Order: sequence, then C-alpha cells, then structure tokens
Amino acid sequence: MKKSLMFVAVAAAGMLASCSSDSLTAGSDPTIESGQKDLVPIEISVATPVARATTRGTGTVGAVVNGDGDAVNNDGTTAGAPQNIWAGQKVNVYMFDKRTLDPAQFNGADIFNNAVMDTPPATETTNSGYAHYVDPAVPASGRYLVKYYPLTGTYDFWGYRIDDAGTTAAPAVADNKLSVGITVNGTQDVLGAKTTDPDLSATTLTATDLYSAKAARQNIQPVLEFNHLMSRLTFEAYPGNDNAKTVYVTGIKVRALDAYDPVNPAATVYQTPTGTLDIAGTDPAFEQKITWVTDATAPTQFELMKRVEAIVGQDAYTVLAANSWYSLNSASEDNTQFINATTYAGLPASGTDGDGNDKDEFTAIAANSWYALSTDQDNKAEFISATAYAALPATSTDADNDGNKNLIALIDANAPTAWATNGAVSMTFGTGLTDGTEKAPIGESIIAPDAQAYEIEIDLAQKVAKYEDSASATPTDWEEYEFNTVKTVVKASDAGATRFLPGYTYDFIFKVYGLEKIQVTTVLKPWIWGESQVIITE
Repeated sequence: MKKSLMFVAVAAAGMLASCSSDSLTAGSDPTIESGQKDLVPIEISVATPVARATTRGTGTVGAVVNGDGDAVNNDGTTAGAPQNIWAGQKVNVYMFDKRTLDPAQFNGADIFNNAVMDTPPATETTNSGYAHYVDPAVPASGRYLVKYYPLTGTYDFWGYRIDDAGTTAAPAVADNKLSVGITVNGTQDVLGAKTTDPDLSATTLTATDLYSAKAARQNIQPVLEFNHLMSRLTFEAYPGNDNAKTVYVTGIKVRALDAYDPVNPAATVYQTPTGTLDIAGTDPAFEQKITWVTDATAPTQFELMKRVEAIVGQDAYTVLAANSWYSLNSASEDNTQFINATTYAGLPASGTDGDGNDKDEFTAIAANSWYALSTDQDNKAEFISATAYAALPATSTDADNDGNKNLIALIDANAPTAWATNGAVSMTFGTGLTDGTEKAPIGESIIAPDAQAYEIEIDLAQKVAKYEDSASATPTDWEEYEFNTVKTVVKASDAGATRFLPGYTYDFIFKVYGLEKIQVTTVLKPWIWGESQVIITE
C-alpha cells in the first residue's frame, strides 16, 4: 500500500477585546471623560500557520498544504485543491496573568476563562481573522460580547479546540500545567494555540509589554496560532483488475499502535483513544501536546465516517388528488399545467392546435402521486410515486457545505446490507482504470493519535454471478458477498521516520481485488499405445 506525506495548515481567527480604566465596566459608555482616553479595542487574532513539517465530531479543520505552501488534495495533487480557511468552528480561549495560570480579571470577573468563541465563517474564506465571544448568558441571541483590558498588567493568551471529544472533567491545573482529559473517536480535530511573536520594530514596545492595554494602543494584539495535535489519515482505493470493478468498500477501521514489532506481534502496545491535552503552562519550554494512554489490550477501533449529504424529504413534495390531470409537453419532465377531473371531462376529445384545451393534450395522474414543490408554483417538474414518497424522511436536510456538521456513518446502520446504494464506494470510480491513475476517495478522514504504526481493516463487498449463465436482471441469478476483515499494519517509513507525526496528513491507497471465480479445468489424457501381444494357444 502506497502512503504519501503531506502538510496540514490550520486556519486562524481572532477575538475582540479592548483596554479600559478599572473604573469602567465592560460595555460602559465610552463618552465617560474619566476613562475615554484609555478605551482601546482588544483584538485577539488567531491564525494557523502551516503545521509542523454516537455522535461524531465535525472532522478536519482547514485544508492541506505541501512543503512549498501550495494547497493540495489528499493525494498531493494541486488541481482543484480546497483552500485553508476557517468555517465558523468554535474554539476555547484563556487569558491569564503573565507567566501564571491565574485567570485575568476585570473588576473582579474573569475576562476569558475557557471562553467559547466563534471563528470566521466559511463565507469569509479566510484562515486568519477575528473570533467572537457569544454572550454565554443569552447564547441564543447571537450577540457578541466586547471585553476590555485592565488598565495595568500584562497577559498570556492560550487556545484549544476538542470539538465534541469526551472529557473526564473540566480543565484543571497541576504541576504548573493546565490540562484536560479527552477521549476521541477519530472524528475530532484537536487543536492547540498559543500567541506568536509580533514585530515590534515600528513601535516603542518591548517584549515585556506583551500583551497589555499599552500594547493594544499601538495596535499590537495577540495572535493565536492553532496547530493540529493529532495525525490525519485519508483513504483511497482503485481496482487491481477488471473483476474488481464491481467491488465496494463498505468501511474502514483503524487502531493506533504505539509500539509494533512484526517479528513479535504479541508485544504490540496500542495507543488508546484516551489522553491528556496540555493546554497551557508556565515553563518557558512548555509545549502543547497530547499524552495518550497506552495498553497492550486492543482498544475500540476508529471507524471512517463521511460528511452529511443533501437529503430530499417529504417536505419537498405535495400530493396530487386522485384523477388529476396535467398537460403534455415536448419536454415530458416539464409539466406546468394542472386541471382537475371535472374540468378534464368538459374538454373536447381531441384537437391539433396544441392550445391545451383538448383531452388528448392531457394525461392522468395516478391517485396519491406526488410532485416537487417549487418557488415557481406553476412549474412542477418532478413526480414520484406514493411508495417512493413514503420511503423518504420527513424533513429535507442540506449538505454539509461548511464542514461543521457531525459526521455520519459511511453505511446506514438501519440498512447495512444495502451497500450498493448506501454510501459504499464503488471501484468503478471515474472510468474504472486499473493502473492506479484513478483512485476513489473513501469517506472524510480519520484523525488519530500519532503512532509508530496503524492497524487498518478494510471491509469489502461484491455482487457476483451465481450461475454460469447469469446475465439477466433476475435477482436470484446473483449473490452478494461481504468479505471483510482484510487487515494490514502500516509502519511509518517516509524519509526514515519512525512515527506518524501530529500535524501531518497521510494518504493510504488500497489496491483492491475482488472475488475470483473458481474454474476447474478437466483434461482428458489419451491412452498411450503400448504394444500388441500375440498369445498362442495349442
């Protein structure tokens, strides 16, 4: 299996703050003379540089770049690659007194103490911008609070994002570190952020002024750079021969291996889905990272998921009464005029003028048929039967265009064997070439603990002929097989690497083979001529 290494870039955002006199409360009237000159907006920018060379989470944040900083696809190609932008993800932000883990306060109240903030929406197409603090008292209002610096003091800013990863408790301080226990399932992109070093050459500031009201007055605000703290795994497949073109990939599962020796598999140590995220620290050498719990017992596998696809529901249709009629049209899918049975009965039998006033210019709609709703109510172009309508969900849903919805299963658990039409990936992707130049992408990605190796299981299914003469559409002529548990272990090997690294994305490419017919050839060997024997009897 081929593996390619790529770099991941994470997006950035900022939040609004400002400096003020301690005599003013946040949001006070800025025209108060005693503090007017001291009010300065606090603007915390968060930017994400190129990374270091149940309900499920929302998956990948941001896009991928290569070593040259060019946007690339999962396979390293540049054509049509998505750009690295924020999509309105939520991040958590802390503001501490300088070189401490004590929450900064304004008039006795914490300023940003694990504050949940919104990054810029995807419509802004940016990887750097202001984040905004939704009022936690009335989050439904959608209004953003403004926060202010105390007049004196300097501060540190830290950020993190764990999506919907489980936590054992609220973040807590121990050993001069602020940490939180997390449990991931392969769909959470865990990020950590700390401030970058700004250029002070055009100011009168020194490093000791960072970050403060004094620095804000000279337009120096903290920028939080968010880095990926896990490894990102993407998957593709292509058929190994023509027979494999009818194969479907129905699922992929992964376990992270902290230690693996192919000579002695029994010594394998797993990287479990549970770890501790170090968010902030007072040591100058502190590094944001995740320390994973290891175990010799195999943990639950990470299962590959996919993004939400648009679904048409019953609310997109309305019923037609029995024996309604619609006008015929040269474009049969465009039927714009409806009349009821009484009106139809009063029409002449036939005509040739095409004026829509004759019976032969209409055709009946069966009872309980349904047609699509349209903003133009005179143009009802799509019809479905009552049976098809009944099978639809009640409500339509939009596709996950901004990447912020929870990922869903690759295969619907309610119809696990309907793989041919249920999210499974067919090897007939593109034109179905078997030389590897066309590869079918599978699912979203699995975001896993960094590891020495990954144990990967790929589930396959195929519809094959049951009889030698199976060539018809008769269902009983075909068999559907699910032949899964095709396992492999892939060790890190790029440029002598000993581990798959956090902040990197890896593309795993499968060459897939299907079920092969057992064809027994019978060969009839002839008798070999020996010699004639003459026997004389007397």
